[in-house]
Amino acid sequence: MKEWLERVKVSLGLAEKAIDSAGDIPRENMYMLAPHFYSQLNHMNNAALLDEMSRVNQAR
Repeated sequence: MKEWLERVKVSLGLAEKAIDSAGDIPRENMYMLAPHFYSQLNHMNNAALLDEMSRVNQAR
């Protein structure tokens, strides 16, 4: 669990950096980027899983 939390923290940090550097992405959209960075950190190349993660985030 601790390892997962660390990966999530890093993913959110990467999403925050991407938003800060882009300048035109609203901060409230960070949740849409975090799953992408999480999948990169975990070397997951599963488009269906990434789509599902994004869909669930958008529903909230």
